[in-house]
Amino acid sequence: MKEIADKPYRLTLRKAVTAASAWQASRSPEAHRAIKTRRQAILRRLRRKITKAERKSLTYEVELLAVAETQFFGVKHRDTTLPRGPDGKPYVPKTSGGRLHVPVAALPLNARGRRHIPSPRDIVANVVFEKFINKGNLAMALAKLAAICPEKYRAEVLKMAVSNTQVRRALNRVGHDVLLEWPPRKDEMLILENFYATTLFHRPLKGVAPDVAVWMIVRKTGVELSVDRYRRILRKFFVR
Repeated sequence: MKEIADKPYRLTLRKAVTAASAWQASRSPEAHRAIKTRRQAILRRLRRKITKAERKSLTYEVELLAVAETQFFGVKHRDTTLPRGPDGKPYVPKTSGGRLHVPVAALPLNARGRRHIPSPRDIVANVVFEKFINKGNLAMALAKLAAICPEKYRAEVLKMAVSNTQVRRALNRVGHDVLLEWPPRKDEMLILENFYATTLFHRPLKGVAPDVAVWMIVRKTGVELSVDRYRRILRKFFVR
């Protein structure tokens, strides 16, 4: 994005713009129409078979126009829009393991600030941790992390429990008088496993309309699921 912002770009308007009104003109409806018209023309061109050099140039230009439209007019473009291949047709990217995944820009960030495909266990652990943090119960939040993701957090939480009685009590309670909250229900697990990446469907569930996603799930797996239930699951696990 930095190199995109650094390069100048000239937008063609129907009327001449004076220097005094340049700032207002950059945010005028006419400028917005010009940006949208140019983007649509580029996208139509990208659907055709063109040279690599032209495709690279047009891809850069359409990204620049998207940045300008967001900056000046507040338009948020969908990060789940599929990239286009050399033939100009959209395609679903694949991991090295053969899993179809959403575009990299739509993937969540991990603790190191890198894009990654979270597992269902990671999603549940993050939701449960945030829930107890919002309640002000750090000890139970850490105990839940240790119980849901023992390979990642249990050793560190056990070290804290040696000197912290609240954490030690929370560890003893999880799984007894406090629910573990893992594993989730069958329909919840199915959605979490195929939300960011999938080997079951022709594309991940993220970015798909709820009614279409439910149709895909019912048709492929036979699991009974309503659109309202699907939306409740997304709200529950903050995966939208």
